[in-house]
Amino acid sequence: MYETQNKKVINRLAKSDLKSKKMGNLFTMITIVIAASLLLVMGLFPGTVKLDLQRQLEYAQDVMYMGVTKDQIKNLQKDDRFSYMTYDKMGERMEMDDYIIFHVYFDGASTKIKTTELTEGKLPEKKNEVLVSKGYMKKIGKKAEVGTKIEVPLLSGKTEVCVVSGFTKDVKNTNIYQIRHSRAYAEKGSTLKDVNYDVLAKVAGAKSMTQDQFLNVIRDAAKKAAIPRSQVNENNHFVGTLPAGKFDPEMVTIAIVGIIILAAGIMVIYSIFYISVTGKTRQYGQLRTLGMTRKQIRKLVRREGFILALRSLPIGLALGGIFSYAARPGGFSLTNTVVMALIVIAIILITVLLSILKPAKMASMISPIEAANYSAYQGEGGKAQTKKLQRKITPFTLAKMNSARNRKKTFVTMLSLGIGGILFIGAVTFAVSMDKEKFVRQGPFEAGEFVIEISGNASETAKHGEMEIKLQKPFSDQLYDQVNDIPGVKKIHSFPGAEIEYDYQDQSKAADTVSLFTRDEVPEIKKCLESGALDYDDMLKNDKILIRGNDQAEEIFGWRFEIGDEVTLHYWDGKEKTKTYQVAGTIDNYKDGFLNGWFLLPDEEVERQVPGVDLTDTWIVSTDPESTNKVEASLDRLMEQNPNLIMTALRTHRVEYEASANQMILAILVMVLFIVLFSMINLINTLITNFMSQRTELAMLQSIGMTRGQIKTLVIGEGLVLAVGNVIISLLFGSLLGYGVCRLFGYMGVDYMVYQFPLAYSLIYIGVVVLVPCLIALFMIRKFKGQSLVERLREI
Repeated sequence: MYETQNKKVINRLAKSDLKSKKMGNLFTMITIVIAASLLLVMGLFPGTVKLDLQRQLEYAQDVMYMGVTKDQIKNLQKDDRFSYMTYDKMGERMEMDDYIIFHVYFDGASTKIKTTELTEGKLPEKKNEVLVSKGYMKKIGKKAEVGTKIEVPLLSGKTEVCVVSGFTKDVKNTNIYQIRHSRAYAEKGSTLKDVNYDVLAKVAGAKSMTQDQFLNVIRDAAKKAAIPRSQVNENNHFVGTLPAGKFDPEMVTIAIVGIIILAAGIMVIYSIFYISVTGKTRQYGQLRTLGMTRKQIRKLVRREGFILALRSLPIGLALGGIFSYAARPGGFSLTNTVVMALIVIAIILITVLLSILKPAKMASMISPIEAANYSAYQGEGGKAQTKKLQRKITPFTLAKMNSARNRKKTFVTMLSLGIGGILFIGAVTFAVSMDKEKFVRQGPFEAGEFVIEISGNASETAKHGEMEIKLQKPFSDQLYDQVNDIPGVKKIHSFPGAEIEYDYQDQSKAADTVSLFTRDEVPEIKKCLESGALDYDDMLKNDKILIRGNDQAEEIFGWRFEIGDEVTLHYWDGKEKTKTYQVAGTIDNYKDGFLNGWFLLPDEEVERQVPGVDLTDTWIVSTDPESTNKVEASLDRLMEQNPNLIMTALRTHRVEYEASANQMILAILVMVLFIVLFSMINLINTLITNFMSQRTELAMLQSIGMTRGQIKTLVIGEGLVLAVGNVIISLLFGSLLGYGVCRLFGYMGVDYMVYQFPLAYSLIYIGVVVLVPCLIALFMIRKFKGQSLVERLREI
């Protein structure tokens, strides 16, 4: 009975105490609300994204086996590891003026894998019936009505008259339009009859597999069906929804960010309770005098913390749930939300317990005698803070002395502020150091604003592909002069290559490209050498070859090009030539985006094999920035006169790439700003609590002659001590963090991160950190005026 009454007394005291310090409680609750909502959003986000993707992929294939024969299809059908299969054909792609048409066949009647979303009409059944989008009808200037006859162009130069049987859903922001044919056309139509089927399949129990298990199943099935690994195309979106294994990089990243948020929350909550305990030293001493034990004092402080946590958690969880749903409605799950909410509750309660552990212990150690003698200016433990007999007394020196007396409180506040400041300066350093122009120009656009290459239409219609087009010399000297003479063109960068077929391992006459290098490029290539050796003359004399991107070869084929192995290349320059080379070495990261294919040979060797052929693959045209638009118009006119060539402009890539960069930077800044918010809450609470605990001392100073202006200087000075300390920590370590991140990106081969000190953002941050103490001081001093000097002196 006695113990029960004691519990009730502690509960009442805790609730009564919380009512008496609403301002401090508000900051604590805001901190807990933000921490809970952030943790819930972060905890739900990966699962929400994956669940959303899984729901979207419910009727999509897990894997596609491309271009398989009828015998291979039969072998796959016998494999009981597949739960469902359907088929399609991918035919000709044809480049029009500013769009591409694509002849395809999909089994629109497929149920578990939906390949056709019919919005109007019916599926094509007759050989001349097609499905198109209304966007395509608009593009060709036809009315979007079922039964409309359209002329569909073919790569051969002919056209076919087709009847629109229905319409498929329009795809936003695309210039590729599918012409979907019937099964009858897929078997006998001119553009599809000679094309092998693709098998779209679902794997039984795939959702319960890891990524490696899934890949092993689909690749083993291909092996047993005699399908080359290069024809296995897993659905990467589906694979992304499967766990990566024991250590999921995405989960590790989220865990690290979560730990940072928790650390910031702990610092703020600890600081608030620490300041609260030091401000109530006399009160705890009085409770000890009345008979409360140290254990009960600790219990009282802990109870206050848990009451605040329990009041804040529902608000934080509700906000987190709302944000999660709003961010990804398609992936929202009530069950997952409830489970994660319970985890967040446990984490927050443990966080609060850890945060108040030290303040609770400190409160329990206060004796009645210490409490009676306590003064806010006395400092920690009443120890002497200096041996100086004389000191200069000004409002600002008093502010510095007060901060120095309670070093622990000052240190905790500075550390909390510093964490936010360091992360903020580091994040904005990342933002300003990202050269968006370089980010956009990754790949061939690094050298210029326009890429001119052989048209896909031309190479697909030619029996021997691009080499047949190159014999016609589309990159002629005359065209070079025409492009070079356009006002505003600075330089034309030319990149050669030879389209070949090769034999190696299970690849027989597989299409690929040989890139060329000169004797002058050897030193740069040697820097990228992974294995083997590079000697230009030895390669010419002993028929040796270099391999690019061996890791990608292993990913696609399941094997690597090994040093000393032989590779047979089939050239064509009007007639076929065959030559076998020995692998001399492997390279990586050499001119990525500019070179094509697995193979790299000396230019003299390739020119020896295909003499007289202009091997130019690509021109990259660089221009004066102010002339780019005019140059594009002139190049468009030249491309119209050269149907074997096609041009791509940098501006078509810029919007997408810049949007991607901005999203990444925004995500980082939003997360960091939440951490800074924690820090600001702590700063504001510290300043207000300091002021409230020093009211009687300030009244005493005012009674002996200190003016209101000097009181203001004193209060502002204490805030500026914290602000200046925070600024020094933030700028020093934040700059080091930002510089380190930029160096790390550089080490990884990323060249668009160029370190820039974020001067403008740093000045804004300094301004905010310095302005907050001044505003709080002005606010509290105005409140201070409402109480007379006599009333404040009575509290001494």
